[in-house]
Formats: sequence, structure tokens, C-alpha cells
Amino acid sequence: MQRFGTAAAPTHAIGKCLLLEDWLGAIELILQPRKGDSDAMAAIKREWWESRDPVAALTKGSPDKSLAALLLQGLVKHGAWKDYVNALHFIPRGNRLMYVHSYQSRIWNSIASRRVKEFGLKPVEGDLVMNNDKEVLCVTADNIGNYSVEDIVLPLPGHSVTYPSNEVGKWYMELLEQDKLSSEKLRCRVKDYSLSGGYRPLLIKLNDATWSPVHYDEIKVQLLQTDKDKLEGTSISHSPSGAYKAAVVKFSLPSGCYATMALRELLKKDTSWVAQQNYMQELDLPGLSPKHQ
Repeated sequence: MQRFGTAAAPTHAIGKCLLLEDWLGAIELILQPRKGDSDAMAAIKREWWESRDPVAALTKGSPDKSLAALLLQGLVKHGAWKDYVNALHFIPRGNRLMYVHSYQSRIWNSIASRRVKEFGLKPVEGDLVMNNDKEVLCVTADNIGNYSVEDIVLPLPGHSVTYPSNEVGKWYMELLEQDKLSSEKLRCRVKDYSLSGGYRPLLIKLNDATWSPVHYDEIKVQLLQTDKDKLEGTSISHSPSGAYKAAVVKFSLPSGCYATMALRELLKKDTSWVAQQNYMQELDLPGLSPKHQ
């Protein structure tokens, strides 16, 4: 599973607007005021929402290098002609793709949670599995005994994927319809936002996870070597009889899997940015900064 930002405008909501070709809607979400904006950026956004004039907005302060600032520069060049598509192109392509992929992953997350809740951790007829040749096959009454939950894959929604032939496939269509989308509508006229789809395993088993305890006395003490420390030969010392105890967990995951989700399952605790921010505040530690949008 993938976790999502908790800003005023979640990335998946922006992605949905892009897939619906609601360019202005996407722009408005990206320019929503958000916690963590600098004073200058807050003033710039406030002016844009009041006047809808990007030139006037950018005179309210020195913009930072956030995606919102880049977008406003795009609106200066293209907004007068309502060429919102090219205004959005001032945002780096990788970030724009992140928005639509976030929507794609949100659908996948919803389906995965419901699939486990309703059918459990075993294959059922109509599921999709991937064989050793990377071929996607349908589970039938004749071959169901050949597969386990680790073989099951769920499609990332797109215009060129096969969906499960059981109830799970219907859930995809229902979720897309709720957002006024369909598999075919994911073939966007703007090529960057066109989603062909793909497949992810329903479940990944951690086979190389290890952990070790670390004792320490100061809450703010550094517990692990950074890559820089390793390159410079800087060692980190611990107190074997320290008052506090932490666990150092090590594991590896394949592409498309997220360490934050694995840690959530291991710790049975919320790993979202908001939860981490609240935890830092409880310990009176410096806060975390949300990612720029």
C-alpha cells in the first residue's frame, strides 16, 4: 500500500482532476493554502485567490521553489488564454505524474483492503495471479490449488489491464464510476496523464527483516550512522544501560512497496505525517516539514 499526503489538497484529488481533464480544478487544488507555507507564499496564494491574477500574486513576495510557485509562473505565461494545460507543464513532469499515479494507487489501496476483508488471505475463483513468466492468469476451479495468497495480483487501474472476473473486478468499476471515470477514460488526451495500468502483488512477505535493540539516554541523540557518517568513518556510540530503548529494524522491499506501510503493520501504529508530527511535538522535538506541492 501507499500512504498519501495530508495537506489541504491530497495528491490523489489533484490526480483525479487531471484524469477528468479538469485543469482549472487541479490548479485550484495545488494553490490551496496549506500548513507549512512561508509567509511570502501565504500572501501570494491569498492574492491569487482574491484576484485570480498570477502577476499580482507574485508581486506579494519572493516566491519559493515550490510547485505552487512554478505553477503561478506558468499561469503568468499561459493563464490569460486559459491555456491551463501548458500552465501546468511548468510543474516538473515527475511531479505531475505523481498526482495521477497517486489516484491510481488510492483505488488500488481501497480494492486491496476490501479484497482481504471479504475474501481473506487465500485465492478465490476469478482472482488474478502472475506466474514465473510474468503472465497474468485467472484463477479457476481447476488451477486454484496451484496458488497461494502470495501469487495474487491486483491491477493498477488503466485502459490496458485485465481486471479480476469475480466481484473484485466490479469494485474497480464502481469506484471509477463514483469519480466519473472508467477504464477507457484513463486514456487521457494529454499523453502524460494517460494510464495504461499495471499489476501489484496483493501481499508481499518480508523474508529478510531483522531487528536489534538500542539503548540510549538522550531523546535527541543520533541512533544510526548516516551514509555520510559511513563515508567519513564517523562512529555512533550507544549506552548499553540507557534509560530509553529503541528497535533498529532492517528489511528490503521490491519496487512499488512502501516501507511506511510495512512499519505500520509491524508496529500496529499510524505512520502518517500527521501522526509523526504529533509525536514529535509530544517529545518537544523539531517539527517535520510537509513536502512542497
